[in-house]
Amino acid sequence: MPEMTWWMSPWRIRGMGRSLGWGLAAGFALPATVMLALLAGGAIGLERSAEPIAAVAAAAVSAVVLTALVEEILARYLILRFIEWRAGARVALPATALLFGLLHFGVASLVDGPGGALLFAVPATLSGVLFAGAYLITRTMWLPIGLHIGWNLATSAIFGPDVFGTHRLLTVTPLASDPFSGGLYGTDASLLTSAVLAPLCLAVLFAAARATRRIPVATATAEPAHVPAPRDRERELVTAGG
Repeated sequence: MPEMTWWMSPWRIRGMGRSLGWGLAAGFALPATVMLALLAGGAIGLERSAEPIAAVAAAAVSAVVLTALVEEILARYLILRFIEWRAGARVALPATALLFGLLHFGVASLVDGPGGALLFAVPATLSGVLFAGAYLITRTMWLPIGLHIGWNLATSAIFGPDVFGTHRLLTVTPLASDPFSGGLYGTDASLLTSAVLAPLCLAVLFAAARATRRIPVATATAEPAHVPAPRDRERELVTAGG
């Protein structure tokens, strides 16, 4: 069986189910924990949406799963890996996380002013660190994809603000100040979300730094070099020796 190329190895099937499962669970649990804490503290309220279940299910596939897949392929599989190939993981991880945050800032700015969009962009940047680190640690796309889908499933399909037009089961309404409740953007823009993500990002950065140090540069950033077969090597030595 031929070896996987550098471009195909992140999609290897071995361990796919476990990585997706852990990613989905962790990605869902993080914003759900923040939502429960804000709800208990009276910072947000929850209202049952009038959306039919079929519309919520369709949104879960289109606006949640497909969006996460497209963003992960662009941000992690293509851009992160290209920057790592050219400049190394220490540049690739923060660069792509900042780009991820800027893209979310741009989208939010179309709905709200820069102030509210900034609250939305900070947790997005931190989640970009989390997703990029998940790839660098595992060298597969399945964990970051699982994390991203789980996060979007929680904050878009199950509960979320009435701002981006996504169908959801529960609508989040702010009851406290915008920095704490997340304001127009719900728990995705809450300072509590950033407070939860920050130590996780530090742990991920440490683990990613250790993981990338263990991987030879040629393996992580380029196609494997051709290694001559034994006969070819003997022929080279004979030729060199005259």
